[in-house]
Amino acid sequence: MNAELILHVEGQTPRTLGVGPVFSIGRGPSNDLVINDTRASRNHAVIRLQGDKAYYLVDLGSSNGTILNGRRVTIPSGLKSGDEIQIANHRLLFQHAAAAPETAQSDGHPEEMRTQVEFTSETVSILVVDIRNYTGLSEAIPAEDLSKIVGKWFQEVGLIIERHNGSIDKFIGDAVMAFWLKAHTEGDNNYVMGPLRSAVEMVNLSNDFHKQLSSRYPNFGFRVVCAINAGRAILGSMGADQRRDFTAVGDCVNVAFRIESLCKELQRFIIVSDEVKNAAGNEFEFEDLGFQRVKGKSQDVRVFAIKI
Repeated sequence: MNAELILHVEGQTPRTLGVGPVFSIGRGPSNDLVINDTRASRNHAVIRLQGDKAYYLVDLGSSNGTILNGRRVTIPSGLKSGDEIQIANHRLLFQHAAAAPETAQSDGHPEEMRTQVEFTSETVSILVVDIRNYTGLSEAIPAEDLSKIVGKWFQEVGLIIERHNGSIDKFIGDAVMAFWLKAHTEGDNNYVMGPLRSAVEMVNLSNDFHKQLSSRYPNFGFRVVCAINAGRAILGSMGADQRRDFTAVGDCVNVAFRIESLCKELQRFIIVSDEVKNAAGNEFEFEDLGFQRVKGKSQDVRVFAIKI
């Protein structure tokens, strides 16, 4: 067991819910915690494990919001022991397992699952997606309006990544990192085609979000940038036997984030490394941006932009 939620509902005895790598909350019957209250959205929020010990709360564009310690959640927010989450008439006290109190009653939910950790070196593609000028947006736009748009954006990003067979690794502020694992099959390039197709779809989708936001706030827009790198990474597999979660670390991941920082400098929406371009085939048209210096690398990195 990694963490717990102490569930408080008026008129009911508090109970303990185990939180694994992914814990979903909402009115829909497939959620880990089903809230039978019309103020809760069907897919309201999710708690995700980042790395091996950090949990994040993500609102999925809910109509009435997810409240963390009295404030509405706009972007994925880190959780610590003692944090209080309010969704409709449900109050949830978050606790890391070691710090959880013994007063609440366990109800035999997935908190009993056995956690394992395994590490392996694999070839992967890393996709980093970032909302441009989020700080400016958060300073100028009311949290209620911004949280609906951004929450819906994170939900759509998750669906796109899932549709193209990728895995979300972590949320970092207003950015999302995902990865695709290369199959042990000769000639497989799905591990680069998945993130490439996802990135193009995300950039095109952001145009709809831009229209929605700018129609209400003409001086602001919604734009995203994407970076993709491929190479070897260390994958840590964490979670119960029936619900595994992975996280990727290493130079391949670091370079992906460095490439993302070039998007603003080079004024491109999608930038990829030479490794990605070479494995991609002919589905996309690439613009050669030459060798670029990135922080932390002794040699310049050759990058390309996808022509959209």
